[in-house]
Amino acid sequence: MKIPSSIWTLLIGIVLTLASFWYGQNHGLLPAAATDEAELVDGLFNAMMIISTGIFLLVEGILIYSAFKYRRRAGDNQDGPTS
Repeated sequence: MKIPSSIWTLLIGIVLTLASFWYGQNHGLLPAAATDEAELVDGLFNAMMIISTGIFLLVEGILIYSAFKYRRRAGDNQDGPTS
């Protein structure tokens, strides 16, 4: 049974989103709050961590996928097609 690519895309997107939210809330990079504004700053930092983690995972996933999909096969010593 072949799973359609749209379902794979949806599943990968859900996993990336969940991983981003988890890491964005559980990174442990912030010190103890020392001011009243710390809660606002920490919330902004957590939001930026969620977004940047998602972008990082997406870009690295595409990079690894492309490296495996488009690698040179054993015994293939020819140049690619000319355009």
